[in-house]
Amino acid sequence: MEVLAEPWGIPPGFQKTVHVLIGVGLLVVLVLAWYHGHKGRQRVSGPELLMIALLLVICGGVVSLLGDEGGEQVPSSSSRPPSVESDRPSVAVLPFDNLSPDAGHAYFAGGLHDELLTQLAKVGGVKVISRTSVMEYATRTKPLREIAEELAVGAIVEGSVQVLGDRLRVNVQLIDAETDVHLWADRFDRTLDDAFAIQSQVAEQVVRAVGAVLRGTEERALRDVPTANPEAYRLYLQGLDYLGRLGRLEGDLASAQQLFEQALLLDPTFALAHARLSIVHGRMHWFGYDTSPDRLMAQRREADEALRVAPDLPQARLALALMHYYGRRDWESALAECELALEGLPSDAEVWERFGYIHRRMGNWDEAEAAFLKATELDPRGAQLWEDLAASTRLLTGRYADALEAYDRALTLAPDLRLAAVRKGRLHVLWNGDMEPLRTVLASLPVDAELGPEGSVRQQWAELFLWAREPDALLDLLREAPVSSFSSQNLLLPKSLFAFWAHRIRGDTESAGRALDSAFVQLESRIAEFPDDWRVHASRGVILALLGRVSDAVSEADWLERSVIYRDDSFLGPRLMEFRALILAEAGESALALREIERLVSGPSWLSRHTLRLDPRWDVLRELPRFRVLLGP
Repeated sequence: MEVLAEPWGIPPGFQKTVHVLIGVGLLVVLVLAWYHGHKGRQRVSGPELLMIALLLVICGGVVSLLGDEGGEQVPSSSSRPPSVESDRPSVAVLPFDNLSPDAGHAYFAGGLHDELLTQLAKVGGVKVISRTSVMEYATRTKPLREIAEELAVGAIVEGSVQVLGDRLRVNVQLIDAETDVHLWADRFDRTLDDAFAIQSQVAEQVVRAVGAVLRGTEERALRDVPTANPEAYRLYLQGLDYLGRLGRLEGDLASAQQLFEQALLLDPTFALAHARLSIVHGRMHWFGYDTSPDRLMAQRREADEALRVAPDLPQARLALALMHYYGRRDWESALAECELALEGLPSDAEVWERFGYIHRRMGNWDEAEAAFLKATELDPRGAQLWEDLAASTRLLTGRYADALEAYDRALTLAPDLRLAAVRKGRLHVLWNGDMEPLRTVLASLPVDAELGPEGSVRQQWAELFLWAREPDALLDLLREAPVSSFSSQNLLLPKSLFAFWAHRIRGDTESAGRALDSAFVQLESRIAEFPDDWRVHASRGVILALLGRVSDAVSEADWLERSVIYRDDSFLGPRLMEFRALILAEAGESALALREIERLVSGPSWLSRHTLRLDPRWDVLRELPRFRVLLGP
């Protein structure tokens, strides 16, 4: 990138030279003064010395100012995201009140609020708090000053939305949180078709009212119309509502998909809808709801289409980043696309969060922690963000006390976030072998409640009963299970395999054999349908080893070792390593199994010495000296 000369013809590189010369000159003056005094010649007086030094410093300052004014900085080439500047004007947009008499129009208030936040996130000169952090103030009972302190902002936007027939009325006001003075207020009476124009105007007014300056590219970005079809835009707003819900549940993603697809039927050139639909497809595959190759193809198709229609759209860049992340596990390309997305959405917490996800996959734990913490500056009350921080960089790397702190923060912000509550319970098992916190939280939840990436509550009970060696309770749980397999993002095990483990604990060899045969039949059908699903290979390898088919089991263990996830995914790789160790242990390859376990105990891992001690699946190694050393005193 060419560096232009600064005003007054002083190039940036020459400024440093001037500063050095000034420093040398000052040193020379001081030396000469000492020399005159030492030789008895005429001394330079103290005031004269001070005056000379002061003039030199002033000259240096003037040169520096002349060189810096109007200069253009060269952007850093580092792959780390830049810091969120704390001295920017900061704004929180509280959820808009819905005054529409028709309940069917309630989504308008939420949709306009969401998109206003997205618009403001395009402006680098303003720090805008993310959606999840402001949603708890939907029913405002606290004074604005207290809300501003909790969110660390200087100004707050309030508003209301009312739909009457085909008319849309929006009232918005910007308030200085410290003085309670209205900085700006306006009312918009338009048709429903003007929804996007209203939020663009509001965003511009808010930016100017807080004293920030809009660059030309930012002003154009605020005014770019995403679709000429108002109905498509309304469907898009509804889809955003489902996509943004906590828990990452399959039903919410399915609803978002349907709404985005309907929007695209009305306007196939709606790039924002293509970008969001791409993300939905990626999440459906990533979280194990639909691991078919068709999902990944759809994700890539929608991301490419969003970029084709709108090459400069930052949301399209984010969708492409997630295509590399979810679909290809190409961390470097995902990182590069996130950097491009950040240029257009410098205040978007989601982009910063993605940096955290990518760095943890690369094993850059410090960078991942920093990126998540930066995201919390823009989303300080985002419970899901704190939960992710706990489950990613902290729990996996054995920082259990720090992970507990993050889980507590998440649950303070969202007491109903079941995923965080259950994972916090599992943390206590990993940390000190205490199963009671997990038992308590599971008992408080419906047995078949969904936990998103962790499957269901029933699945968590199954593993707890196994750890606790309670085979009768486990068999009762399995008999009532409405599914044939326990499936989650990182697990796919037939419930008949859990039945095998329960019967083996009881010493019922005949029942254990029948259960194992049933599990094998089920996995054989899955491997044909999903030949690239590591979860199927992991489960099949365990079953083959238990059946005594050692060579076939070792082949599955080798498949896991060759997997790109095992080699290049520092976040999920330890899970494959754990399954590989279990396969090798059951296959009689104890030395190879112990080598894997030793690596897990000494590095990032989803198991611990306590789970090794509790889990009966490791009984085959329990009497070996190397294994007993791993368990510690």
